Amino acid sequence: VSAGEGPVFDAAGWAQALAGYYGEHDEIGTGPDARGPGLLLLDEAPGVWTARQIFDDPAGDHDWGISAEIDLAASDEAGVAMVRVRAVDRL
Repeated sequence: VSAGEGPVFDAAGWAQALAGYYGEHDEIGTGPDARGPGLLLLDEAPGVWTARQIFDDPAGDHDWGISAEIDLAASDEAGVAMVRVRAVDRL
């Protein structure tokens, strides 16, 4: 699902984005390992950080995740993290 510059992640957009993952796995882990630094890749470049949150899948493949960008200036201005999800996909 997309509009303008990128995908739209409303309820229908998330369902569509996660369909491939759920075709292979029944759940996404949410325990300590899923939330820990081992499954988060972060590139802290000036102005925009890029992130990849890897899903903690039951098989331990860790081949699916969310790619996003964090606009630091927009975040400072808004007072909250301005995160643009770029993809939900297989590595």
